[in-house]
Amino acid sequence: MKSAGESGKKPVLRRTVLSNFTPESLLLTHNNNPRSVVILVDEIMGLFNSANRYTNGQLDQLLTAWSGGALDVTRVSNTVPMRIEQPCINIVGTTQTKRIHELLMKGFENNGLLDLFLFVLSKSWEMSKWTDWDDGGEDRASLTAAR
Repeated sequence: MKSAGESGKKPVLRRTVLSNFTPESLLLTHNNNPRSVVILVDEIMGLFNSANRYTNGQLDQLLTAWSGGALDVTRVSNTVPMRIEQPCINIVGTTQTKRIHELLMKGFENNGLLDLFLFVLSKSWEMSKWTDWDDGGEDRASLTAAR
């Protein structure tokens, strides 16, 4: 008799958030998580600077995913080809405002990928006060003082 760990199937690590990855590992992770994956990077410029480090056209995969096209992955290292029918790859990151122009200088606007990003700059660095909407939206400091 085989024990539970000897069923013959390799266990799959289910990850949804990636920060340091190769294009192949991104697609393998997405294949194991068909609903979506998230790329979370501290410095978004690093993602763009290393985009074509492994293979040319990695950014094209992101464009295909955005447009809703299926991603087909066939690699020598993986004996079974993968097909991700409905890819959903979310990218979240930050950058220094003075470095945004670097994206334009490196030609990333040519394929339309930059048009798909929402760049946000806060008007103020001041954090708003915490409110508890269950208490009618009153300021917590006011509630504490009243108590």
